[in-house]
Amino acid sequence: HRVRELAVAGANGVYTKDDMQNMASEVNELLKELVTSANAVGPDGTALFAGTRTKNTAFEIELGPVPGSGDALITDVRYKGSLNQNDIEIDEKAYMNLNRTGNSIFWAEEQTLFADRDASAYQVKSDSVINIDGKDIKLKAGDNVYSIISKINNSGAAVKAQLDPVTNGLNLRTTDARQLWLQDKKGSALFDLGLIKDASQRPPHNLGAAAQVSGGSLFDTVIAFRDALLRGDQESIGGKVLGSLDSGVGNLTRRIAETGAQYERAQVAISRSQTNNLNTNAMIAREGDLDITKGITDMKMLDYVKQATLSTAAKLYNTSLLNYIK
Repeated sequence: HRVRELAVAGANGVYTKDDMQNMASEVNELLKELVTSANAVGPDGTALFAGTRTKNTAFEIELGPVPGSGDALITDVRYKGSLNQNDIEIDEKAYMNLNRTGNSIFWAEEQTLFADRDASAYQVKSDSVINIDGKDIKLKAGDNVYSIISKINNSGAAVKAQLDPVTNGLNLRTTDARQLWLQDKKGSALFDLGLIKDASQRPPHNLGAAAQVSGGSLFDTVIAFRDALLRGDQESIGGKVLGSLDSGVGNLTRRIAETGAQYERAQVAISRSQTNNLNTNAMIAREGDLDITKGITDMKMLDYVKQATLSTAAKLYNTSLLNYIK
């Protein structure tokens, strides 16, 4: 929100170039704080926003020269975590995500990938498996681009595919603010379509060198804002930068709301579990526990019955072997 306030101020055209460069210093410090928050760790030392790669840093930074500054500044922030999420069982066969991935929380815009290869005549060479946004999609030998588009759109992944009407290339677009995650698990369909590099490259930094990508992260937006301030480019600040910041803040707010909803669900699950534990303990106590007072009384009564039985039997059968000898 503070970065957005500075963007609104920097876009109104009343500040000099020196004033904007001074504002850039604050934006750069806010960028560092944003990276620190994204690389936050829990009490056990594991990264909160790195997916299942909790022992790694979620984001890594790259420093470099920036026009208008004499110091090396952050020029790129790359996600190093995984797309998978840690699940926790909250009830019988019911699971909930324990954490979220940084390439969705700290993303500002929907990401679109434009392939440069004509896919109108493409056919899958052999049975293949592609992974898009964590969803495995099976392709059959002979599938054309329209079949691939249909399978991607029906896979449940937060990505939609379409054929570009001008270039006939396969375009992919996320349905919300997140980073594209593409991988050839079996075969080379995505590589053949020009969407990714060869299978030796690991996502998400494996997009094809010739493919065009639009839509970046909150870090990209703040970096672009800082650089525009250093250049004194008020037009860029009031246009693309401010729009990307609004989109990023909106996405972050949605993610916080989702986390809050999960927290409320977890509280309901905890309350239900506590009630179930009380009912179970009551059942165990009713069936297995012993009332000491009642137990002692019952034992004494049984002892009296035993003694009376033995006394009665002794009187009924008071003859001995000597009686028969007589």
